Amino acid sequence: MIRGLVILAGSLALGAAAVVHAEPVRLSIGADSRFSDNIKRSESGEKSDMENRVKLSISHRTDPGRCISDLNADLAYGIYANNTYDPEPYAFVDWLGRCQIAERFFWDVTNETRDVVQSNTEPNTPDNRSRRNIFSTGPRYVWSVTPVDTINVSAQYENIEFNEPEERDSEAGLGSAVWSHLFSELLTGGLSLSTEHREYDNKEKVDRNTATLFFSKDFAATTISGSLGGTWLKRRFFSTEQSFNGWVGDLRLERQINEASSFYVAASRQITDETSEFDFLFDGVTYTIEDTAAVEVSDVRGGYTRRFSDTSALNLNAVATRSDNLKTDSREGRVAFTADYRRPVTGQIDFTAGTRFAYIDNKDNDTQDEIIGVNVGLSCQLLSDLDLSGKIGHNRRNSDVASREYAENWVLVSLEYQIR
Repeated sequence: MIRGLVILAGSLALGAAAVVHAEPVRLSIGADSRFSDNIKRSESGEKSDMENRVKLSISHRTDPGRCISDLNADLAYGIYANNTYDPEPYAFVDWLGRCQIAERFFWDVTNETRDVVQSNTEPNTPDNRSRRNIFSTGPRYVWSVTPVDTINVSAQYENIEFNEPEERDSEAGLGSAVWSHLFSELLTGGLSLSTEHREYDNKEKVDRNTATLFFSKDFAATTISGSLGGTWLKRRFFSTEQSFNGWVGDLRLERQINEASSFYVAASRQITDETSEFDFLFDGVTYTIEDTAAVEVSDVRGGYTRRFSDTSALNLNAVATRSDNLKTDSREGRVAFTADYRRPVTGQIDFTAGTRFAYIDNKDNDTQDEIIGVNVGLSCQLLSDLDLSGKIGHNRRNSDVASREYAENWVLVSLEYQIR
């Protein structure tokens, strides 16, 4: 009941503003057909099937004003020709909203929907996916104490839900107070205090308090930002109570090398009960940290983008994460790398190529897995608002456990029409 009321309140406030100030909605529809010679990604008894999807993409951003809203959504529905799996819906949604209720007083709403892998030791198939929705909303007060000092106080309600009963849903109340000081036009620093109380659907409760000092420094083409502090976390489950604490921090560097290329590097160490900030997208689905409630996470990631003079483009991304469950000796490590390249062949035809690699280390059963994927393809602009593309690819998983291994060859044909 409470969740429904806060969603309605935030949606009405932001929706009213979107009517007055809004950019045109970008809307497209499409269809995919993907054939696989090992649709279940199994080690033996390979079975071929074709999945046919219909897709809808929506992008909308309001103009700057008293209220703003930014929505990006990709929705799809897939049917398997040989009924290997039941019809499957897909969703990738990001929505951010903010409305100024009064002077210095704002109301924020965010919603994130992802299809996530349930177990990293199993293949990415419909049997091993769940839909996760993270919704948060609440007030925020911003006070400019002096021309160089600002205090930002916020309170948030957060709800995390999965569509599979095996996953743990949770509700949380979050509060934060941030003091920032402008030391110069290019240097900002300050103090951040935050608190969280989370309750899981199995009656487990987690309290987390964090205090950090932070900074952000701008140079001509580079930005460096970071924080350092401590976290105190308490877990309660019926009569069992456990406490953990430790240092936390992060460091991020972004650099615009020139007009055609840029890169970033980021490192983070957190003690947390909610690990969605450490997700990574791989093979068209989101991989998460499976442990929750009390986890120490160390994460390093980076990315590089280059646009060439012939309008071709290269995108590289890498991530390395280690998570340690503070309640047990459970540990999970993973390294992932993705590369995508696009090069024009003619005025209407582009060549595309991509590669994926992931390494997953599971301490619980002392096993290691490697996931590899490569693909090449062509995309063609048939009309100004109609695109046709095709790809062929190969996926493979190598593992210490023979039953986890598989090899898959696939072909994908896509058609997309830009309505507006």
